[in-house]
Amino acid sequence: MRTCRFHCTPRKSGEVWEKIAGYSAPLGKFTRWLLSVLLLCVVAAPAAAGRITGTATYRERMLLPPESVFEASIEEVSRADAPSAVIANTHVESPQVPITFAIDYDDASISKDRRYVVQARITLNGTVVFTTDTAYPVLGGQRTHVDMMLRRAGSTGAAPLENTYWKLTALHGAAIAPVDRQHEASLMLDPAQNRVAGSGGCNRLVGTYALNGDHVSFGQMAGTMMACAQGMELEQKFLQTLPMVTGWRIVGQRLDLLDEHGNVLAQFEAGAMP
Repeated sequence: MRTCRFHCTPRKSGEVWEKIAGYSAPLGKFTRWLLSVLLLCVVAAPAAAGRITGTATYRERMLLPPESVFEASIEEVSRADAPSAVIANTHVESPQVPITFAIDYDDASISKDRRYVVQARITLNGTVVFTTDTAYPVLGGQRTHVDMMLRRAGSTGAAPLENTYWKLTALHGAAIAPVDRQHEASLMLDPAQNRVAGSGGCNRLVGTYALNGDHVSFGQMAGTMMACAQGMELEQKFLQTLPMVTGWRIVGQRLDLLDEHGNVLAQFEAGAMP
């Protein structure tokens, strides 16, 4: 490493000369040169940044298709008579709950006398499928983390056939008596592998299905081999019914499985997985 040595030597004229690595100049000229070098070396400091972290989930126990996108944003909501302004945002592709996220923002864009919230949504091919219906305040009181609960968008509309937890509510016209949620008969269709999983009321079930428009059929089902004090008769009838299914329809949050004549074999209700 080269060492720079400073030598101050008085001259007859009273001037002070500086020698730096062999360079000599009057003090005034050297000072100006040194300042210009320092100015050239100054690097602009990056803007101070803050970060909001959070988690997001929903009550339904269903898988999100891989094309789904999670989006979250920090928004200013100080004025009730003006639309919110997005301060910063982030997104997560192909998310699965619980979703963890972080939003980085510029401190210069934040004012202490204004109010900020985090909003989030999940879209599928541009359509909102889950969204927040509650504002989650941040930054006030140094709050920098939120745990968010998303709601199904348009919950008054029809639930999708696939990736929805379907609880059996009626079989051949007979209502299913309420049971322990851990032992309720149910189905969930996974479009990624065309596999169906669920419960017969006692044993866990797994199998395959084929979907073509409003036609659906179920392959051979396999399951565990437990013996339960209750639910065995229901499970046997349920397993005998699935091979008879040829069609389906959904009305709101209700799924009807139909036979070849359009008769309702089984009815299900969309809900949260236990």
